[in-house]
Amino acid sequence: MWLSRRVSAGRKDEVTPVAKTIQCPFCGKLADPKLNACPHCGNYMQKGRGSGGRAVASGPHHQCPSCNAVVQEGDIVCVACGTNLLTGQQIAGQKLTAAPRRDFSRVLWIAAAAVIAVVALGGATYGAYVVFRDPVVQAGRLVEQGRVSEANRLLEEYVNSNPDSARGWFALGEIQWRTRQYASAADSFENVQELDPGEERAGRLALLALRALNDPTNQNREIAVLERHVGHYPDDGEAWYLLALARGASGDVPGQVEAMERAIGLGQDEPDSRGFMGVGLALEGQYERAAEAIREVLEDAPQDADLQAALGFVAHLQGNHDAAIQHLENALEQGTELEREVRTQLGLLLVAEGRAAEAERHLQAVTAQAGASPAARFFQAVSQRSRGRQQEALNTFEQLMQEDHPFAQHAAAQVAGIYLDRGDTSAARDAVDQALQSLGDSAALLTLEGRIHMMEGDYDQARDLFRRAIQLDPDHAPARLENGLLLVQRRAFSEGIRELERYVQLIDPATPGAQVEDVNALIEQLRQSGAAGRQASAASVRTRS
Repeated sequence: MWLSRRVSAGRKDEVTPVAKTIQCPFCGKLADPKLNACPHCGNYMQKGRGSGGRAVASGPHHQCPSCNAVVQEGDIVCVACGTNLLTGQQIAGQKLTAAPRRDFSRVLWIAAAAVIAVVALGGATYGAYVVFRDPVVQAGRLVEQGRVSEANRLLEEYVNSNPDSARGWFALGEIQWRTRQYASAADSFENVQELDPGEERAGRLALLALRALNDPTNQNREIAVLERHVGHYPDDGEAWYLLALARGASGDVPGQVEAMERAIGLGQDEPDSRGFMGVGLALEGQYERAAEAIREVLEDAPQDADLQAALGFVAHLQGNHDAAIQHLENALEQGTELEREVRTQLGLLLVAEGRAAEAERHLQAVTAQAGASPAARFFQAVSQRSRGRQQEALNTFEQLMQEDHPFAQHAAAQVAGIYLDRGDTSAARDAVDQALQSLGDSAALLTLEGRIHMMEGDYDQARDLFRRAIQLDPDHAPARLENGLLLVQRRAFSEGIRELERYVQLIDPATPGAQVEDVNALIEQLRQSGAAGRQASAASVRTRS
């Protein structure tokens, strides 16, 4: 209890206990709590009759940074000058000065105006609760104090009770992002995106959170976030560009091209964008448009190695192998970031051109690296086989057969061919059976199976298999060759010659093992012998009979 000492004529009088006093919130001087106004400065001290004054001495207190008036712990606004104690800004942009002494009506008006202004800023819907107990504001203060987990918990409780609060979800998402709770942050920002389409940042932050998870299964979700975003902000060229990338990664090529066209139309007209557009057109099968688009970009960026690679891939898809090889070699010289893919494709093309040694050099560079693709290993083995290194090729093919990828069954077909070349029909049959189980009937496998029966002397079965292969693919050159040789062996020379001629028409002379010159020599020999004509006459007689 505060003690007042009365001093009279230079001597101490008796000490008399008096009522508890309070400090004036405006001038800080002590005053009787029963008074409505401070006797020192005249300002209104109490919140209202019956509410009682708040004894400053009863709890922690501070000073307002603007006017130095005493304020209590937890106060949001200084009633002396209207300063927001959280931000340091004054309400309504002006200082609320103290009223003249004893002008109680002026004091009351100022106090009321301060409260109304604060409530208006905080949102009239929530009234005084929002002003003095706003969880988002409290969470912000906790974060500033380093009490992030408490802020997280406070906002989680708030949004659970107020699931339609976009503001609450956004604040929670920011904290979740800060604490690397990316999955939860993505959920929060997506909620904001749905609740408040006007919050432009929500879609971008949701996408960033999903990308931070690095989870391929979120691909469709990323696309949905971007589609919602461009639905609300159709002029956001960067978002359209990101949507094009996401759709392309998901295999939605038409959607990819559509989004990229929108992005380019909105100013995302960089070489990468136009080059990506060209790749999208190529994936749609529009090879001419794709090549044209990429060439236009190369005019502005002739040293762009990745664009050279893209043009090489497109040229390959167009069937222009010479141009494809040239562009792919240029890409390697210029240092493309797609080195593995370029060397693999280049190796495939060079094998097809009969340039096995060059092909193997590129493919070896790829397979020497960790994690080489099955395609690179497969074509390297094809190159080795074409160069007569059968055992090396066989070892690689047999390894590929045991793995789970599309090249496994193609490797099985290669293994069957190698064993057939060695005369081992049993091992060849096992490999063909494995390939047939996964790939089903194909002209290549039926031809191999026919060769097995032919080597075992079952010519009728072999003939039937060759015919089935040709029915499946009339342009499968090996089936024509094997069928022609079987017909010649069975002395059906005319029909055999026609099949051999068809083989020569279909096969690329550069194909390893094509033996076009040998086949042409055989055809000429059969014609000169006249045996074909005699056999044809006999066949005609048997037909008529």
